[in-house]
Amino acid sequence: MVVGPDGTIATTGQTSNGGVTILRLLANGTPDPTFGTNGVATIAKPGDMFPRGWRIIVEPGGGYVVAGTGSNPPPLMLSRFLPGGLPDATFGTGGLVSSGPSDLLGVVRDAGAGYVVLERTGPAVFPNPQTSQLQRFDALGVLDGGFGTSGAAVIPYTGAIDLARQPDGKLVVAGRVVFEVDVDVQAWVARFDPAGAPDPSFGTNGLVTTPVPGGLVDVQAMALMADGRIVIAAQGNGGDLLLRYLDDGTLDPGFGTAGIAGAPSVGFMTSMAVQADGRIVTAGVTNGLGHHRIGDQGVDQTAQFHELYFPWVASRPSVSRHSTASAVRSTANGRSLRSAEENSLRTKSAGACRPGGRPTPNRTR
Repeated sequence: MVVGPDGTIATTGQTSNGGVTILRLLANGTPDPTFGTNGVATIAKPGDMFPRGWRIIVEPGGGYVVAGTGSNPPPLMLSRFLPGGLPDATFGTGGLVSSGPSDLLGVVRDAGAGYVVLERTGPAVFPNPQTSQLQRFDALGVLDGGFGTSGAAVIPYTGAIDLARQPDGKLVVAGRVVFEVDVDVQAWVARFDPAGAPDPSFGTNGLVTTPVPGGLVDVQAMALMADGRIVIAAQGNGGDLLLRYLDDGTLDPGFGTAGIAGAPSVGFMTSMAVQADGRIVTAGVTNGLGHHRIGDQGVDQTAQFHELYFPWVASRPSVSRHSTASAVRSTANGRSLRSAEENSLRTKSAGACRPGGRPTPNRTR
């Protein structure tokens, strides 16, 4: 999910219409009639019934780029939309780049006019998911063979979950690795320079691994702070965790306890955003929609919501008690905006919260 400078909200996800789809809402939560057809725009992927968009970014001119996965080979999908929702015919084939055998987990715009993507590659072998790599596509959707080594920046550990680009162009990836099942599971963060080479100023040859007291289950999200610090959201055996790293890859001693802050688990976190004041907002999966807010020093300031029927969301509410908050964003006025998928109707929803954690009432039912 992304929020435009005009307050419009764009989100992507899984559909059954055979294409990569964006839903755009006005700031009041109603579909944007100037985008696509009644707020919905699609780029078709022939022969693919259930493609899924994982990440969406806004282009400088107001268009969108979506990274996702197809249900049929080739699975890798990178799509570019014009500001009004039409496919950008100058990108790939009809606005779509589709290749394989990778799944796309993330996309960022690079320092030029191209895009760096985070991919999963190879078979999933228990207990670790597929290995991961970064690749770069130019403004026309052509793979850049000069990026990294032979066109790829390979991450030596499995379980990558998120990708972000720092203002200086460096690329940050986070994930988790299982060294020994149920015994030694660690979080990791890797940083590469804009050309795809490991950053020697970060950790050991661009890589940091972190064991977590009490044990780690998974790493779910990552966010960058304005000063270069890196925050990752994780699920520990004892509850939800946030880990904050300094610019050199060491844990931030001024955050939580030796760089790790904990909060009682409300399920597990799937997305995270940093507010302008440094507070950290997370969203995730629970019996009802869960929400954490952690202060700048790592103190739990949670306002939890367990709205079973979500009367403030911008799409038809579901009777489901299990909902996945797939994205959370912080707006300029301090509100938190969330996109959720409700499992009984598979409905995409968006909603907002005030800085104190209360739902914003001016969302349509």
